Amino acid sequence: EDGPVPQAPFEGFEVLRDGNDGVMISTGYMTHTALQAAEELALSNNFKVIDLFNLTGFDQSALLKAIDGQPVVFSLEEGFSDRGGVDAIIGSLLKNANISVTFKGIGVKPGYSFELGNRQELHEQVGIGRNTVIAYIKETLKSL
Repeated sequence: EDGPVPQAPFEGFEVLRDGNDGVMISTGYMTHTALQAAEELALSNNFKVIDLFNLTGFDQSALLKAIDGQPVVFSLEEGFSDRGGVDAIIGSLLKNANISVTFKGIGVKPGYSFELGNRQELHEQVGIGRNTVIAYIKETLKSL
């Protein structure tokens, strides 16, 4: 007897960090960036971090419940911003649920970069690196 078999989350997402000053919804590699940003911002803000690992089959009502009452929602993705990725999924979900909340999508700026560097350097160059994300979130919080 090895004990119970762990079950994968059925919701298609997992809350990795709790907080009530805002929520970061990320997917893939950007979940690492979201966790790092939340940790760095923890001195002044306590952010919830949600890993949305199943973009097409997540439980929409459960996700809405997980972000309920948050003052600001950020989506983070390695894809282009405003091009139908996670930002479009979350934006549409909030709109259809008639939830009025500040929502900002963080993704790669449209266009192509032919720079060389490691993943972290390239992410900073295209607007999705840890430092860039933290600066953007801090700037957004000032305007709330």
